[in-house]
Amino acid sequence: MRAYALGLLLGIVLTPAVIAAEPTDLVPLADPQVFVTPPSFYRPNRWDVWQYYGVDRTGHWRPRAVLQPVPHYLYNGAPYGLLPVKPRDYIPHIFD
Repeated sequence: MRAYALGLLLGIVLTPAVIAAEPTDLVPLADPQVFVTPPSFYRPNRWDVWQYYGVDRTGHWRPRAVLQPVPHYLYNGAPYGLLPVKPRDYIPHIFD
């Protein structure tokens, strides 16, 4: 509260000094049509993490794996080395 009051007091005291000082070297803008957008941010969706998981044939949530061109997990890119062990995880004729 004190900082707000100090800022308000300085604004009231220094306003006449700023208005009285006229700048002598004004440079005109090159292009008056320039529009500057205010800063913005991207708010990620909190449900996007579920895009990396899928339901397997038993009804449990498992990390999704991309099988083409090189088998890897979708969420971190680690190699998916379970194709020889779990051949029923994919149907090869879908990729033809």
